[in-house]
Amino acid sequence: MASLQFGAQLRLISTEWASLETAARAVDAGPWRSLWTGDHLVAVLGDEREDCLEAWSVLAGLARVTERVRLGVLVSSVTFRHPVVLAKMAATLDQMCGGRLEIGLGAGYHRREHAAYGLDYPPLGVRSDMLEEACELTDLLLTAEEPIDYTGKHYSLDAAVLAPRCVQQPRAPLVIAGGGELRTLRTVARFGDVMNVVASTPVELRHKIDVLERHCEAVDRDPAEIRKTILTFLHVTEDAKEEARLRERYKQLVRTTEAQAALPIGPAGKVVEALAAFRDAGAEEVVVTDLPNDPDVYERVAVEVIGEF
Repeated sequence: MASLQFGAQLRLISTEWASLETAARAVDAGPWRSLWTGDHLVAVLGDEREDCLEAWSVLAGLARVTERVRLGVLVSSVTFRHPVVLAKMAATLDQMCGGRLEIGLGAGYHRREHAAYGLDYPPLGVRSDMLEEACELTDLLLTAEEPIDYTGKHYSLDAAVLAPRCVQQPRAPLVIAGGGELRTLRTVARFGDVMNVVASTPVELRHKIDVLERHCEAVDRDPAEIRKTILTFLHVTEDAKEEARLRERYKQLVRTTEAQAALPIGPAGKVVEALAAFRDAGAEEVVVTDLPNDPDVYERVAVEVIGEF
């Protein structure tokens, strides 16, 4: 069976540092390629009163308790942090982890957490503009040899210098998340090193990659330079009732019955078959989200699923 790489996005909701550290060490010791946090201010799938840890703060801790895996926030919302601040954080963290950082950026999507804290939540078109400018600025700040002047719709720089630089050269890879075909995938073609979309079905993934390839052609870029990755819910269970409960849990996020059916949830063989379909559609890495921060769970997935690839 052809190779497929795997990442793990740790749960930052209703947890504590000790559990995160234990889970991270298990991932780092296993066959996983990458380890991620998610950028939310409140619990997206739960009660807003639940604890919700901050993504970059946790990532800095993970940088010190892991040695091998790639690290990143999947993904930082442009509505939460100015791109200059984020670029500074990224360069600092890449220094801390010895050049293992991947910089994730997205337009943001959870309206309620913005309203809860009085943060602006512009229309999607505006957020898409912000994402495009943020990607351009991040690239400029982390690679420019001279001070940068920049004037955009949302951000501006006046002879700005960013130091220190990333350990990775010319910079840490830029992961851009979202499947918007007119704007987001165009931004990936212009600035991204990695495309990340929430897995729906293998057919839809293939379509998104085709759209990305057309955007790459328009900007004279080789699409093979861009790594194609997906974010998905994955659970190994032999219990049919538990499988049905989990598929129903994610209904509001995957939206269609076809997408629910395509989720890699169920007995290990069924999970492997579902993931193979995404691999065959063009996925190079699968990032698994919403697993409990339990090293035994990660080790089971490593043996029963990742071991088959």
